[in-house]
Amino acid sequence: MDYIILCLVCLTIFIVVLTVIAMLDDGDGDGD
Repeated sequence: MDYIILCLVCLTIFIVVLTVIAMLDDGDGDGD
């Protein structure tokens, strides 16, 4: 029954990481 919670947590972390990477990439825009 805890698999649902674990999945939600995993998805949440994944989304947060993608959001942070996107923000950092969009905020910098200097490099390549």
